[in-house]
Amino acid sequence: MRYLCRRSTSFSTCLSLLLALSLVLPVTAHAQAAADAPSPRVWAGGGGGLGSAGSGWFGFTAVQVTDGYFLSARASKTTEMRGEAVPSEHPVEDTYEASLLLGHAIAGGGRAVLTAWAIIGLVGGVRRGQFLRTEERGTDRSKTIIPPVRYSIDWYTEDRFEALGLPLEIRLHTRPTDTLELDLVAFGNLNATDAFGGVAVQARLGPVW
Repeated sequence: MRYLCRRSTSFSTCLSLLLALSLVLPVTAHAQAAADAPSPRVWAGGGGGLGSAGSGWFGFTAVQVTDGYFLSARASKTTEMRGEAVPSEHPVEDTYEASLLLGHAIAGGGRAVLTAWAIIGLVGGVRRGQFLRTEERGTDRSKTIIPPVRYSIDWYTEDRFEALGLPLEIRLHTRPTDTLELDLVAFGNLNATDAFGGVAVQARLGPVW
């Protein structure tokens, strides 16, 4: 700085130079920091799985918040697994969920990363309540079936529920290509009304990490 403000330089000139440097240097530093920061990453995906609430589909969108942290919106719907060739019960139970999750990379790197997720979610659905009646639907007297199989439907009241819960996920991310990822997901929702959990396989597109 002493080379810029020599004795022959007026005080006003030195003040002008110092003011200009004070404006230019922070802008330059900010531009350099922005260039070094990771670019935002957004992706979406979906898949299916099995759990204590039945089988169903799972979809989500996510955005990278900071290096190693991700914010995700998850939606899912599962339906009770059943075979209609055996005595059945109605209504069919199903569960839906809409959740917001914050994820963090906890292990791995490169082509495989393990992440953990949780924040808050809304869960609801239909459950069977009080027994109402049984409807006979016929009997299969085929010679290949001994004894004969009776077809019937047990009817119950339809109980609907909604609750706030804690959605949980552990994801193993595997990336066969730079834009395609296959995830193995252990998921769950802890709530006071109807806690559930299961596993799913999901595929997603977008630059993940």
